[in-house]
Amino acid sequence: MILKVSDLAFRRHILVQALILIDFLLSLTPKAKAKLSDLTNKSVLYSYSLTEEDVQVISTPLTKMN
Repeated sequence: MILKVSDLAFRRHILVQALILIDFLLSLTPKAKAKLSDLTNKSVLYSYSLTEEDVQVISTPLTKMN
């Protein structure tokens, strides 16, 4: 049985949430942290960094959307 979401507004809502989550996760990369290190309050920066493998897994849905 294939489930389909027929409500277009609901689909958009889910896609926006997914993009927000992906954007947040990509902000945990060392490259992104280097950009934010001078601009933001140090107390709100996360100490955790993603590995290159994690970045590839997170970026895969973005490439499929385009």
